[in-house]
Amino acid sequence: FKLDTSKLEKAIEEGRAEIKKGIYTDSTVADLEEAIKDGETHLEGEFTSQELIDKAQENIEEKIEALEI
Repeated sequence: FKLDTSKLEKAIEEGRAEIKKGIYTDSTVADLEEAIKDGETHLEGEFTSQELIDKAQENIEEKIEALEI
């Protein structure tokens, strides 16, 4: 039984790309970094579920949307 982590991996990549732009406020970048860290935990975690992976992906995407200049 293999979990689908492709969307989470894509969200992490997108988040990192946005952070590299260096144009966003520190607080919104910090929120995104925290969401990415959480997502990476689910990529590596053996005690995760598809639901947790999907939530982590959605959280990262929400933090990307919330980035402020």
